[in-house]
Amino acid sequence: MTAVAVATKTLLEVRGLEVEYGRVRAVDGIDLTIDAGEILGLAGESGCGKSTVANAIMQILRPPARIVGGSIRFRGEDLTAMSTEELRRFRWRNVSMVFQSAMNALNPVMRVGDQIAEGPMAHMGQSRSQARARALDPGPRMAEWCRTGARPVSPHSAGCSSMADPMPAGHWE
Repeated sequence: MTAVAVATKTLLEVRGLEVEYGRVRAVDGIDLTIDAGEILGLAGESGCGKSTVANAIMQILRPPARIVGGSIRFRGEDLTAMSTEELRRFRWRNVSMVFQSAMNALNPVMRVGDQIAEGPMAHMGQSRSQARARALDPGPRMAEWCRTGARPVSPHSAGCSSMADPMPAGHWE
């Protein structure tokens, strides 16, 4: 295998990641690699650093947390060297994160369609009407699910809360 093939196969490479909150070391030397097509789940006890690792990778740590060592590379590009604007564009195009208690993330005084439309408006330059129309279009899989009442076969589908990426066609009960 050539060096080019290896570089394109590896999506995310974290080496020696260290994160501190003030003087307290919360993450101490994490190494992980995610290749194309792989899925990684972080599991552990409450307070063990799962969210801190994810937030560090996404470059969304809040003070006093800070990365004090290691490297984070996505397709070979060093995320820790990116500017705020580069990170904003990178996140929209390459990665996303479902936060804990994601069902509580919507603002109850705003219309859901307006909240969903914020992404395409901010990152794709769509007008409010274009983004809102896209936000309100359920797409063919969700439309079929709503029309028939059939539920996707998935251990994570306890309702619409997990339907951000409906199962592929053919996976209906």
